[in-house]
Amino acid sequence: MSQAPTPYFALAPRGEGVLWPRLPSLGGIRNAARAISDRSELVKIEPGKLGPFGVSLEATMGIDSDRLDPASWYLDSPAASAAFVLVVDCLNFGSGYFKDLAKDSSDSGYLTMAGGLVRYFDSHWPFAPSHLNSLGPLEMLGILQQRDPFSERLMQFAELLAKAASQLGTFLADNYRDSFAYFFAAIAQSSEALISELARLSFYQDGYRWHECDFLVLKKAQITASDLALVATHHRGLGTEMGIFDFPSSRSLTAFADNSLPHVLSTDGVLVYSDALAAHIAKGEELAYGSPAEIEIRAATITAIDDLAWALTQRWRRQVTAAETDAMVWRKKHLPSQRARYRATRSHKTRSVFY
Repeated sequence: MSQAPTPYFALAPRGEGVLWPRLPSLGGIRNAARAISDRSELVKIEPGKLGPFGVSLEATMGIDSDRLDPASWYLDSPAASAAFVLVVDCLNFGSGYFKDLAKDSSDSGYLTMAGGLVRYFDSHWPFAPSHLNSLGPLEMLGILQQRDPFSERLMQFAELLAKAASQLGTFLADNYRDSFAYFFAAIAQSSEALISELARLSFYQDGYRWHECDFLVLKKAQITASDLALVATHHRGLGTEMGIFDFPSSRSLTAFADNSLPHVLSTDGVLVYSDALAAHIAKGEELAYGSPAEIEIRAATITAIDDLAWALTQRWRRQVTAAETDAMVWRKKHLPSQRARYRATRSHKTRSVFY
């Protein structure tokens, strides 16, 4: 009989889907993350590892991060790409569920989902946001290319995906004339306005009350802003007139804290976990959303990426943003020379709609 998890790994002081009355600025997210990191008991940042780790990121510099793979990005037009980004990032919370997913040849849960959604857009675009309400669990399983029999956990995942899509579709239908274009025109190419609007939805409002500090991460809303900038760069590079879909990159975004970045940072010694937490993760046991350990990991990730961005800015004598640093860390994990080393260790597993 297995032992019950300790409160460090199971306590959930604030549940998913709880709407926050006030949203912080991106600077406020950073300040809260650093305040939590400064008081952390289970996760520490090792300052002496930041410099060597930053040097190791230079191996990712030759990778063209602006070259988008049409197998996982819908690139038919600026309007179609922007709508695709809204939908795919709305559904981008599978990291804690992907072990239940039969993956395609990419062997990636996210790329399996993104590739399936590209094919769905190929056959269904254009459509109004309210169309998302028609995507029930079985339609989601079709997009994911899953075959019957479906496990109970896979069905739970598909139900959450359907709820997320329906929430986004209803929000845009009720507030933005059931039009993706009207939504983008209303937020006027502003990352901050986009994040603020999306964070009105419960599936985007990931946050915690910890050490008398409100710590909102807003990962999915922020990564949506970043991805819109990527598809805008792609279409501008083709000489396309962008209009309302011309999203600039935002220098103020934080790291997109889920479980991938801390896996790299902890494997390379930038983040140091307590012995109990390290053993818990190594055994593959789930880390509850809202547990002290999960909160401290996400706070330390945001803070460590900010510190790395500052160190790289000094080293390279140009401004390096947190979002750019986040992308380099992610790419390092997937370098052919590094893949086996990272696969030899486990990332923490949290089943959450916010990852």
